[in-house]
Amino acid sequence: MSDFGRLVVDTNVVLSAILFPGSVPGRALDRSQGSVVLASKFTLQELKEVAERSRFDRYVEAEKRHRLVTEYRRAAVAVDIPF
Repeated sequence: MSDFGRLVVDTNVVLSAILFPGSVPGRALDRSQGSVVLASKFTLQELKEVAERSRFDRYVEAEKRHRLVTEYRRAAVAVDIPF
């Protein structure tokens, strides 16, 4: 477990970590445990929508993707991005 303070993880990194847990993105996300992961409401929604795409079924079944995205969304701290 590492304490990096606060960090932002790109949506593609989170999705790759979900699809391929042993990959570099998967290991990076694992190492973020103990840190505060910040995410905008927009990127959390983007992750949910992209993870629901059926083309990812061959890697991880839809139900498991949904569960993992839900866990990530609960763990992340949603921040407002002023426009």
